[in-house]
Amino acid sequence: MQPNPILLLTTTLLLAGTACAGPAPAPEQPSTPPPATTSASPSATSAASPTPVSDAAIATQFLAKREQFGACQDEYRPLENNQGTVAYRINDQTYLVQVQCFLAAYQGNYEFFAYAPATDTAKKLTVTQYSQDEQGQWQKAENPSVGGLPDFDATTQTLIINTKYRGLGDCGSVGTYTFAENSLKLTEFKAKAECDGKMEPFVTVYPQ
Repeated sequence: MQPNPILLLTTTLLLAGTACAGPAPAPEQPSTPPPATTSASPSATSAASPTPVSDAAIATQFLAKREQFGACQDEYRPLENNQGTVAYRINDQTYLVQVQCFLAAYQGNYEFFAYAPATDTAKKLTVTQYSQDEQGQWQKAENPSVGGLPDFDATTQTLIINTKYRGLGDCGSVGTYTFAENSLKLTEFKAKAECDGKMEPFVTVYPQ
């Protein structure tokens, strides 16, 4: 039997169309939704560390009970806004409070306290100084107040008090103290007793 030419032509055309069309497209996959973002809980965002109390606030708190703590009992003439009184943070419990009792012509008069704000208690500190007697001998004294120009370094907890015997500054003393165990420990004391118009020399009185 002879093949049917019309059937052969139809089959050929069908095969050719299938080859040209290529593979059937893969079915579309459903899109994956983006992961949901997790918001912080209100308790986590609202919790904040407490605001630290400023040194100025500590000084104000101390001055509110100045008389009770026995500060500047002989004379108290504060500057405007109590600018002469400063509190220095020693640690979480203790501050060194420097109280300016009054301001003289060229330097102030100061008292120092170890102050614990949490218990609202204060310890008055003495300042070790030396002065010459009539024989020229240096005599040690523990003074509850001191005239001079104090400068405290909170990093090293070192207090330096530069005291002028007169305004020119050609005589006076320089005491260096370390705050330790709620006291001011003298580490060096230099002085020049003669007011002779010369700025030097300041001799080391302590340690010898």
